Amino acid sequence: MTTDNPHISEVVRAWASRTPDAVAVESPVRTLTYRQLHDAAAAAATRISRWSAPGDIVAVEAVRTAETVVAILGVLQAGCTYLPLDFDAPATCAEVLARITPTLLLSAGPAPEWAQTIHRTTIDPHGTAPQAGPALLQGAVDLPAYLMPTSGSTGAAKIVEVGHRNMCYNVRALNETIGGITSNDAYLHFASFAFSSSVRQLFLPLSRGARVVLAASAERRDPAQLLRRLGTSKVTVVDVIPSLLAGLLDAAEAAGGFGPHLRLLLTASERLPGELVRRWHPLAPAGCRFFNMYGQTETTGIVSVHAVTAADAQRAVVPIGQPIPETALTLAGPAGAPVPPGGIGEIVVTGPGLARGYAGDPGRTAAAFPVSAANTRTYRTGDLGRYDGQSLQYAGRRDAQVKVRGHRVDLTEVERVLSQHPAVAEAVVVDIGDTEVQVAAAVQLRPGHLDAAVLQRLRELPDGPRVLDLNPPETDFMFAEIFTRAVYLQHGIVLPPDACVIDAGANIGLFTLFAARRAPHGRIIAVEPAGPAAETLRINLAANGCTNAVVREVALGDHRGTATLTFYPHSVGMSSIHADPDHEARTISSIIGNQVAAGEVTGELREVTGELAEAKLVPQKFPCTVTRLSDMLTAEAVDHVDLLKIDVQDSELALLAGIDDADWPRIAQVVAEVRDLGGRLARTVALLRQRGFHVSTAQDTMFAGTDMHYVYARRPGYAQQPLPRARTTVSPPSLPRPVTTGQLLEHLRELPDHHLPALLLILTQIAHTSSGKADRPRVTDALRAHVRRLPQEVGIDDDPVVTVVAEVWKEVLGRPVSAGDDFFEIGGNSLTAARVITRLRVRLGCEIPLRLIFATSELVAFASHLRPEATPHAVSLVGGAAGAPAPDAETVR
Repeated sequence: MTTDNPHISEVVRAWASRTPDAVAVESPVRTLTYRQLHDAAAAAATRISRWSAPGDIVAVEAVRTAETVVAILGVLQAGCTYLPLDFDAPATCAEVLARITPTLLLSAGPAPEWAQTIHRTTIDPHGTAPQAGPALLQGAVDLPAYLMPTSGSTGAAKIVEVGHRNMCYNVRALNETIGGITSNDAYLHFASFAFSSSVRQLFLPLSRGARVVLAASAERRDPAQLLRRLGTSKVTVVDVIPSLLAGLLDAAEAAGGFGPHLRLLLTASERLPGELVRRWHPLAPAGCRFFNMYGQTETTGIVSVHAVTAADAQRAVVPIGQPIPETALTLAGPAGAPVPPGGIGEIVVTGPGLARGYAGDPGRTAAAFPVSAANTRTYRTGDLGRYDGQSLQYAGRRDAQVKVRGHRVDLTEVERVLSQHPAVAEAVVVDIGDTEVQVAAAVQLRPGHLDAAVLQRLRELPDGPRVLDLNPPETDFMFAEIFTRAVYLQHGIVLPPDACVIDAGANIGLFTLFAARRAPHGRIIAVEPAGPAAETLRINLAANGCTNAVVREVALGDHRGTATLTFYPHSVGMSSIHADPDHEARTISSIIGNQVAAGEVTGELREVTGELAEAKLVPQKFPCTVTRLSDMLTAEAVDHVDLLKIDVQDSELALLAGIDDADWPRIAQVVAEVRDLGGRLARTVALLRQRGFHVSTAQDTMFAGTDMHYVYARRPGYAQQPLPRARTTVSPPSLPRPVTTGQLLEHLRELPDHHLPALLLILTQIAHTSSGKADRPRVTDALRAHVRRLPQEVGIDDDPVVTVVAEVWKEVLGRPVSAGDDFFEIGGNSLTAARVITRLRVRLGCEIPLRLIFATSELVAFASHLRPEATPHAVSLVGGAAGAPAPDAETVR
């Protein structure tokens, strides 16, 4: 690629002529040579030109396949501008499309609901067309190459417009700076195609005739899988963010190193802690070089590079180095004032790599890309830096400097120190703008560690599993169903030791734990769309040392898009995107009736069982992402499924409709829980038989009198000859080590007191953007939500009604309670809730709906609903509380 001919299509054409049979793109399911890539891109350009003229914007689904590479090159060869869209971030896509109108959408499957108005087509990676002539490219070099959505640190979407000349310059200058990529290299493509780093990870190797190795979505989430891919694909260049490098180092330390092929390690997009350099050097292959890089979407990528040495291991943060050729980095003080030597200022970039600006937003473009006094176009990064000699040190974000009680606090410095705790995988520190809790921190722990407060709340079930409950009676019901009666291993269904299992509707993870135990060398993908259940599921996997299972927080259906999930906190298994409260209440009533008939519900509870079903169905509404099972199989690089377990509350037919014809032979067994409404059971059976399965149905004893049935489907002969596969090595289960917030705060004592966060939360998972970086707006929302839930400063003795409620809670639960307690978070469940309401009706002499405690479960708030109906006489009847019966352990689902 040269400055005179800055068009990637011409470069690929040249390599297709020079080394036609060399591999250009390698994905887990497809490999394309340079000739195949060029021919397919030319065919794609011809197809795109039917709907789009040069200069038009063409949206491309950012799926991690060779087809996406073909689509991007086809768009560029057609003289159009590509706009990558991450379908897993529907809100961002909708926001972008509200401001940008593509003429065409290139996607692997049906268009999501938010893109229905755009004409859609697919791209054939094996397509061929006559050689595209220079006329196809005439004038294209002066048009935008791509539009890249970015949120920066603010969370508000910006759409950066980058030209071909910007892209050409940046790739060429970066290649010179790092010593040169060659045609012998295999360059790992890790970044999302909807993130600016994907541009260099694609076009830098393609411009040098190298091999692009596309990491699968599953490999991007699992450092151990990614490390194995580096070895099998003989990757020579790894380009990742530092937080991912930390996970890779964990995997490499366990595996004994990175192997012999790696010769170049590149990091960018986050601060690089010196601690990672210290861990890297003992594992580094001989002769492997390491560069830390710095850049922005608005500068078309990297603008400065630092060659990392062993001495950097002693630094807190590794420098971002010196500018690449023809680029300058200067520091500006307030109002653009000069910065004295050694001082901190805002990093300002000038050079040929500056983007054209923000598409459709001239005001924001003018503010971010001002013209200097020397009549030079600049970009104000918002980042702070300090020169140490000739090398630039990153000093945080301008918008990360806040004042706390009159003292300036650098949030990035608090993050840095917190991240150095040996149990912390990632830390995010933000200003949440609350008058009482201004600075708040969230951390995600490294594997093998768990929040000590969570560990104390775990309940040990028979035969070993330790779980956190959302609803203990429901947990007991599911445990008996899955572990005791083994309903999913009946009618010939088997689980080989190395089985691959899709657990659709995983709830809090009991079947996932069961499958992980039965298939210790297998792989389980647990799919759960409800956020609270998915969070509990992650905790339960960690608490049981389950390393061969992953959690995907999505719903499976017949399309890709979004939906509203009706979540029942007190009957999680009934949660659905197709909620039918009346039918769900009848189902729960039948189950409770079966338990009453079996003598499992006795005493004071028998008189409230009629209310219990309705009370347990107090709903919450959550938005959720919907995807197709076939798309998930592709994203997770799954080539076979031993067991597809389905418990998705009326979505089973939609889930099965989301399986492409080509994927059905991969699936060996299916077990589905189906409600027989409108002939749904017969339709499910017919569909599975049509797909070649032997099918049988059964009804569990606890579902007698309901329309709930199990469908068992298996391919003939599978039990005798399971599908061939490679065995996955897993670590033996180990119990997690407890970590307290006090330990983490103590670790921050090296900082001044005013730097300590007023709130520190241990999260099971920090939300990330498609780029792999922390999603700060979502983390901030989670911290603010926690502040809103902090208990009110009300004493139990301050209010007579609160006193009555607290004493009854204490009687029933058999433990002390405080004013800020949530009934269900301190051990309450549907049975004990019914017992509380029964006793309060007597103590307060008034009618209290059972549903109330399910809808308002915090003590003071619950008591406030009783106050208008509680007379002084009723409150005075509390005297006989002594000797109340102790809590017992009956089970109601």
